[in-house]
Amino acid sequence: MDDSRGRRTLHWTPVAGILGLILVVTIARPEQPVSDERMVDWCFACGSQWGVDFALNIVLFIPLGVALRLARVSPIRAMMIVVGTTLAIELTQLLIPGRVTSTGDVLANTLGGLAGYAIGGQLRALSVPGARQAVGLLVVAGVAVPGALALTLWLFRPAPTAHPYWGQFAPELGQFERFDGRVIAASVGGEPLRSGRLPNTAAVRARLRGRVAELRAIVEPGQATVGLAPAVSIFDSEHNEVLLLGRSRSDLVFRVRSNATRLGFRTPSVTVWNGFALGPRDSRTAPLHVVARVQSWSISAEAWRDTARAERTIEFRPTQGWAYLLPFEHLYMPAMRRFTFYWMAVLLLPLGYYAAFALARLTRVPERVAVLGWIGGVAAASLIGIPAMAGLARGTSWEWQGAGVGVATGMVIGFGVMGIIALWTPDSDHDPARDA
Repeated sequence: MDDSRGRRTLHWTPVAGILGLILVVTIARPEQPVSDERMVDWCFACGSQWGVDFALNIVLFIPLGVALRLARVSPIRAMMIVVGTTLAIELTQLLIPGRVTSTGDVLANTLGGLAGYAIGGQLRALSVPGARQAVGLLVVAGVAVPGALALTLWLFRPAPTAHPYWGQFAPELGQFERFDGRVIAASVGGEPLRSGRLPNTAAVRARLRGRVAELRAIVEPGQATVGLAPAVSIFDSEHNEVLLLGRSRSDLVFRVRSNATRLGFRTPSVTVWNGFALGPRDSRTAPLHVVARVQSWSISAEAWRDTARAERTIEFRPTQGWAYLLPFEHLYMPAMRRFTFYWMAVLLLPLGYYAAFALARLTRVPERVAVLGWIGGVAAASLIGIPAMAGLARGTSWEWQGAGVGVATGMVIGFGVMGIIALWTPDSDHDPARDA
């Protein structure tokens, strides 16, 4: 009886620990609440970063689902625990200033818990695969890497909406600050832009969908702001942002709606530091010329007044998928290479992990050579093939290094897991998983 009770306690300890961690992450009061209001969001896909929030909420509840499966909780009971937990969290957040109770969070948390429960049922096959399983997982991991890189490039593509467009000069919008300068003139791809409903929506949309989407504007800078203040923008009739050129402090910000925006990830943008502060300090009313464009796989902005000029260009690469997830702009920073290195290492780690099991389970030399060849082929397709198809330069040194470190780390972990299992079963000369 005591042994049975001890086993139940051991099974439920991870569940309790994960529940505690979830509560700390979701219930803790924000250090700087944005307001004292108790907010309820009944909209599923609302907000500029809803896709990131949805994905993170799924990931947050996957460990809970895995722990419930390992604790041998029935599917119905596990569902009740997951749904009950997320409902309790969302209701509690009604009492916490700065937190938002969202129906999207309930759905994402439930999906995460169900996914974790399903993963828990296959945990042994995923963590200690046999020969056939290892080869299958190796193939899946290898296909997923170039697929993720191709998806990264697709997310960068401009995605103007199909609704009527409205041009806005220095608009008053609740989510932004007010630009106190003046817009003298603006155009998109040569099509004149005005404040109000655009009579040439179809032409502007075609320009934005072309290989080059260019915005030109002449503005009086006005005073510095704290947050983002749109100077020239295009919104559609459904209040979706299509294009925005604005001021944040003294910086110039340009962004265009992309496929990433559609899915609720971070919109690719470019910031020209001090772009609105060019020339003498007392020149807040002197006209500033701006040219901003999205071209192929780059986004750029340039500002000039008299002889003063400032510009920035972002060259986007398929290995920069991490940029869609972060809430701040990193593509200009020295840390860009480090983030790309880590991103590639994470993407390639499963490939190395399952390669280790395949190399250990397969006994014929040609099979092992095929495994190593598959790894090389995946790396070449990812860092040579995908960039070449997009007209970009082949993989950089830190991209190759990140991929190599990811494969090597995965192999070390895989061989380490097999070594630990061998130490636990020293009297067994036959590994049942080898023939699985």
